[in-house]
Amino acid sequence: MTWIGGIVKLDLLYEIQPKVRPWDLPHPYGQRKAEQESYDEAIAQIQLADRLGFNTVWVVEHHFRDGRSACPSSEVVLGGLALSTTQIRLGFGVTLMPFRLHPPPLGWPEKVATVDVLSHGRVEWGTGRSTPMETDRLRCPDRRQIPRSVEGSDRNRCRHVESGNISL
Repeated sequence: MTWIGGIVKLDLLYEIQPKVRPWDLPHPYGQRKAEQESYDEAIAQIQLADRLGFNTVWVVEHHFRDGRSACPSSEVVLGGLALSTTQIRLGFGVTLMPFRLHPPPLGWPEKVATVDVLSHGRVEWGTGRSTPMETDRLRCPDRRQIPRSVEGSDRNRCRHVESGNISL
């Protein structure tokens, strides 16, 4: 919730959560059905929030979170929302930064830029490192050993891409 010019702006945060076992169908069909239903419900709710005047929806990216937050490709969800909403801002909350998830130099800037184009400029973007569960499964370097300068240089690389200076 933010105050803009004396008006309260409400945001939504989505960690898309499918129903956990037991499913009404055998695996993998029950899991797939549960995931499809949770995506369908989230998209319908966000479309309603768009019509009601909510300010921003933030879609969380996570990997390997069995039974929790089943959205490894927030850019796909946000791309669909870009085409099925008209007002609500679309937030990457957050794009996980380990290189094995989004290889440099253009992996994540291209995805964010594409959703921004599809939505006619309604993108909000946040970055983060990830959780130990995700970095361990991807065999990423220890999060505490990644110098901040690496993260900073990646942000600068993104700024160059957004400004049209693709000479990385």
